[in-house]
Amino acid sequence: MSHAAHDTHPPVSREEQAISLMQAGALPQAEAIFRDVLNDRPHDHQIMNVLAILAAQQGRASESIPMFERALSHAPGDGGPTDNTASIIQNMAVSAYSLVQEMDWANALAAYRKLLEVDPENIAAPNAIIHCVMATGETPRLADFAPGVEEGELGTHVFIACMPKSGSTFLKLAMSALTGWPDTFLAYAFLQNEEELYLPFLRKVARDDTVTQQHLRATVPNLQTMRAFRIRPVVLVRNLFDVVVSYADFFDNGAKVNTFFAGRWDALPRERKLDLVIDNYMPWYNAFHASWSDVIKHGLLDCTLLRYEDMIADKQGALESLAGFYALDKSAQDCAAAVEAVDGQKDATRFNKGKAGRGDELSDAQKDRVRHLASYYPDVDFGPVGL
Repeated sequence: MSHAAHDTHPPVSREEQAISLMQAGALPQAEAIFRDVLNDRPHDHQIMNVLAILAAQQGRASESIPMFERALSHAPGDGGPTDNTASIIQNMAVSAYSLVQEMDWANALAAYRKLLEVDPENIAAPNAIIHCVMATGETPRLADFAPGVEEGELGTHVFIACMPKSGSTFLKLAMSALTGWPDTFLAYAFLQNEEELYLPFLRKVARDDTVTQQHLRATVPNLQTMRAFRIRPVVLVRNLFDVVVSYADFFDNGAKVNTFFAGRWDALPRERKLDLVIDNYMPWYNAFHASWSDVIKHGLLDCTLLRYEDMIADKQGALESLAGFYALDKSAQDCAAAVEAVDGQKDATRFNKGKAGRGDELSDAQKDRVRHLASYYPDVDFGPVGL
């Protein structure tokens, strides 16, 4: 007698049904089953993770963020076989990024702030937050850039945002002598690099009192980072005609290694050297002055403007003014002593001639080209830089 074969396949679980529906693209049906499962197992962080993914895949990324948070709160966090904390955080980051792509800036900002709470070392979040804050007009927070650092822990940062060849090294050394605070670089690297604020360095010294000198424009990332860390810069400027001549001398004295003209500079006659400085470096100077002028004009950051010409005419007075700006408890005698400590150290301060009026060497045509570059900013007052 023959016996009919009987299938003995085990019944398909609800999770398997839902996964099959997901693979077939039937996301709403799969989501309904997973929600039903979660009702029965309300603490199952893996089901929460899947539901959050399904919400994001169906265009509800902002809704997925709280679900990812809920999943993380129930994950064991022990690194064991059932702990998928890292995967949940990664999925959360994908949802946050999708909100940026959709230009849903408010929800993206909230998502990235939540992401930083669970993953403080996330290196992409501060960059995304910069875009979100700019788009929403919100104020950047310290926690956006330095999770774990409290407002009351922040040190005082004397920050000199300066044009090259504006006496900034002297001012930095004098302020360091006045305060006793260390000379601290907050840029990743120098030479041909833009000296933008480098977040890892700033995080490291956030609680310290420091003195910094950097050649940087008032870009959105720089401004937002300064606002978050309560940095109030001194904006140091100089007559642009004088800068051209001083810069050419600077290169003649060896700083050509900082340029892309290192192997070509010495072959140029003096007039061509001045032309090169005007054509290649003055656009940056004009953008520097215009960017910081806008900051001052619109009150985007608490900062103070200092002219090179005023500083070299009264060095002690300049330090007294900055001591007041930073609310330092320093007397006129303290400021005089700080100036004396660094004045005359030509090699250390990098002063070349240390005087105003050097731009008279330029021809009228060269001066007109410098003025022409400034004409692209018709609403900016270039008086402080001699135009």
